[in-house]
Amino acid sequence: MKSRIKKGFTLIELLVVIAIIGILSSVVLAALNKTRDKAQDSKVKAQLSQLNTSAELYSDQNGHYGTETTSCSGTGSFFIDPSASVLISAGESASGFSATCVSDNGLGSVGNATSWAVSLPLKTSSTTSWCANSIGESKQGTATLVSNVASCI
Repeated sequence: MKSRIKKGFTLIELLVVIAIIGILSSVVLAALNKTRDKAQDSKVKAQLSQLNTSAELYSDQNGHYGTETTSCSGTGSFFIDPSASVLISAGESASGFSATCVSDNGLGSVGNATSWAVSLPLKTSSTTSWCANSIGESKQGTATLVSNVASCI
């Protein structure tokens, strides 16, 4: 007697394999999205750190942080080096949110800022912001004007 041996897979076996592949790919994609958001947060932090450096170089050369400019698409205009708008825009693109910018608006000397602060919400948590200011801080916080001095709180 000859027995017939079927070669190949049944439909159920193929469906199980496809389901397993689908589950594994969804887990990988979820992990990839979290990693991408963390990378965007790192970019925001780097842009604001570069803003500190840019503003200090400008201040060393000119004795102040600049004249009024609309570098910040979030909260109005503020006083800072005009080249800072590129860094702020790049940070806004990375986070997907608008920046909050404050300065003393030339209270220290007529028409020129002596303090400034910029904050951007992070991609991984829109309730958490990263802030940079004129005293060299780059930390978690929100840009605020306290007693006519811009700072990160």
